[in-house]
Amino acid sequence: MSVHGRFLRRARLDPSRVALEMPSTRFTYAQVRTMAASAARSLQARGVTRGSLVATGVDEGHLMIIAQLAVMLAGGAFVPIDPNFPTPRMAHMLADSQSSFVIVREGDLSKFTQAINLDTTPLGSGEKESVGDSRAPPTCIDIKDLFDGAGVDGCDARAQDEARGGGEWWAGLEEEEGRDGDVCWIYYTSGSTGPPKGVLCEHRCAVNYLDNHPLFAPYPGHETTDAQAGAQIHTDTDTDTDAQSWHDSKRRRCREAGEGEVDHGCQLLGQERGGRPRVLVPSSFTFDPSAGDIFATLAQGGVLCLASRGEMLGDLGGCLASLSITHVCSTPAVWRTVTREARELPHLRVVALGGEPMPDALVSKWAGTVTLLNLYGTTEATVYQLVRRMAVGDSPKLLGSPVCTGVGFSLLYIPAPRIARGCRVEFGPLYASPLLN
Repeated sequence: MSVHGRFLRRARLDPSRVALEMPSTRFTYAQVRTMAASAARSLQARGVTRGSLVATGVDEGHLMIIAQLAVMLAGGAFVPIDPNFPTPRMAHMLADSQSSFVIVREGDLSKFTQAINLDTTPLGSGEKESVGDSRAPPTCIDIKDLFDGAGVDGCDARAQDEARGGGEWWAGLEEEEGRDGDVCWIYYTSGSTGPPKGVLCEHRCAVNYLDNHPLFAPYPGHETTDAQAGAQIHTDTDTDTDAQSWHDSKRRRCREAGEGEVDHGCQLLGQERGGRPRVLVPSSFTFDPSAGDIFATLAQGGVLCLASRGEMLGDLGGCLASLSITHVCSTPAVWRTVTREARELPHLRVVALGGEPMPDALVSKWAGTVTLLNLYGTTEATVYQLVRRMAVGDSPKLLGSPVCTGVGFSLLYIPAPRIARGCRVEFGPLYASPLLN
């Protein structure tokens, strides 16, 4: 069970389908797999191995996504760091995470070099950083060098050779055993309530979320009324058992109906039968929901549509329209910038908003025209844990039903497969096991 294993399975089942789409370029699942595999082998040749931590300092584009896949294929975990962060914050994240490598664009190399050489102290602390002097500084890797030989279109001679028979070294990674407990990524909190904390997410936690991502997976009671939903929330173990049985049944129907199709036996939320979700990710790549959206889309066999950060900030509604987006997960603050009416976005089906309170005005505008989901969650329990399908007039304070299994009326029970391993700086009652360092 691994994040990259879910992607490899989809690439095996649907190799010729489009995985990544930009205004002028498309990449199939087979092409993405080939490029990621080539980059993974390049990382391994540079010393990345199982358990290595690799900072990804590329802030957008298809190469960022493929680089993150490559890190996991090579056995490591990725640590997103925005090259536009202040240097002290970048330095703290590099030192605190103990990243051994940093993947960067050539134009941002000087920023990371400065951060690596900065004499850091933990943000908000007067004590010297406990790591750094006893280890070698991270090695910077130009992302172009990482993909040298894979080709920007994923179709060069070496890639074609690997795609034929004997070169498919990734085949054994799809159902690879023993990686469930390995860390797949580390996302840092905002630091608004203290020093930024790096939350270590294991593959089993991430896969559990990908399999039950609120953009795609219907959930028990998502069509019920308030009264019915309230009746479904109990604290006894029978409720947890029923919820688990529901999810197990859904997965079983999908498997039995035919592995290759997104829609088989398990219609995606907001999609007509036979359709494939077209997903845009407007969230910052250092915001953990972005990873859930990216890898859940690829695991489901959807089309991940990419636009530049500037385009989305300037005209998010225009990006939604031009790319025919059907599903999008964002924050209310970002979604408020969409000034177009729903009728101007005929393909849009599902809008999921989380990370901050949803204003009543957004409920009034969107709840009657698309499937509007109100999300709530904490990074330490893997992105989002509660979801509610909003109706016109609903209060945004209603948190709804569990994305996965287990809720209580006054206490949310987070199942063990969703709890983070721990934090780099500190840990509390939510964290299931001790720190790596």
